[in-house]
Amino acid sequence: MNMITKSALLAGFLPLALTATAFAGDATALKGKPMPKLDMAKSGGGTLSTASLKGKVVVLDFWATWCAPCVGASPVMQKLYEKYSKQGLVIVGSNITDSPAKVAEYAKKHNYTFPFTSGNAPAAAKLGIQAIPVFLFIDRKGVVQRVDTGVDAGSPASWEKTIQSLLKS
Repeated sequence: MNMITKSALLAGFLPLALTATAFAGDATALKGKPMPKLDMAKSGGGTLSTASLKGKVVVLDFWATWCAPCVGASPVMQKLYEKYSKQGLVIVGSNITDSPAKVAEYAKKHNYTFPFTSGNAPAAAKLGIQAIPVFLFIDRKGVVQRVDTGVDAGSPASWEKTIQSLLKS
């Protein structure tokens, strides 16, 4: 592919990427504040409340099965969960659009063991999330310490550093 074609492709994708990031601005206002109480329906039945997660380091991953970057982040979330869950990390795949059955099927198909919830569009709206994926990193006291929108090549290493830091505090 020549430079003109690459430049044209980048010129077409850049506004789209910037638009997706720009619409998630309200969620960043959560940083440094207590996580609002949310009750989320587990894909396998039952409810998961953010209040029940105090004392744990939590990553809430707002996603959907039709979102390629979201689906691409799931294996990273699984690896982090496997590595740090015994130290107090909880990762919740908070799906915003898919049915509970579709979310459960997705988790089973990929052998994901971290909890998944569904029907989270109202929760996402309450938090100011208007684009996905969005990742909320919450400390043991229930305070949001980091908000990320989107995924890039440096995200996995950066997420792991944040998790390590939160687990130490």
